[in-house]
Amino acid sequence: MEKRNSTPILIAQNGMLNSKQWLVDHEVLIGREECCDVMVADRQVSRKHARIYQLGDDTFIEDLDSKNGTYVNHKKIEGSTQLHEGDVIQIALIQEFLFISSDATIPLSEEQVYRKLYIDRKNDSVWVSDHKIDPPLSVQQYTLLSCLYENTGCIVSRSEIVSRVWVDSSGAGISNEAIDALVRRLRYRLAEYEPDIDFIETVRGYGFRFQNPIQK
Repeated sequence: MEKRNSTPILIAQNGMLNSKQWLVDHEVLIGREECCDVMVADRQVSRKHARIYQLGDDTFIEDLDSKNGTYVNHKKIEGSTQLHEGDVIQIALIQEFLFISSDATIPLSEEQVYRKLYIDRKNDSVWVSDHKIDPPLSVQQYTLLSCLYENTGCIVSRSEIVSRVWVDSSGAGISNEAIDALVRRLRYRLAEYEPDIDFIETVRGYGFRFQNPIQK
């Protein structure tokens, strides 16, 4: 079966992650730490090794001063370089990935890469289980969700949330109660479309963590 893909995809080739796939619909962090979007559990891979990100319609990969290097088409990169259709990425020469651009037709593997929640940044819309949230989220709710979504699986501190959502306040006068109230409102909106999934986990004493299960 084949499907027209609207978002760039990263496909693991060889190595321990062979055949797994990831949508490049937000910044994708690659490294050894568990909070990385793509975790490569090998000591030759740095804790935070490289990141893939988008600028407009273009996609780039940046080496994060890793110990054993990031390679594109077998050439070691320094800093950032643009990715193109069919580029081969190697992380510390341990794990290889194939980059597929957004206009490619690709075969779907048994392990689907599509998640329960997706943010369409071009249209500033949010989709949950193939349903568009309508009416749209408020500006604050959307900004909070974007902050959590970009750090899926990692703890986002309250101070980081304040700096993203209340940009003009410098953190002054923003209470924990105000943050909790915003989180509750966002949870309520998401539950309207997927009541059985708690996308936002409260990590007491630290902040919040976003979970985005695979859509089967």
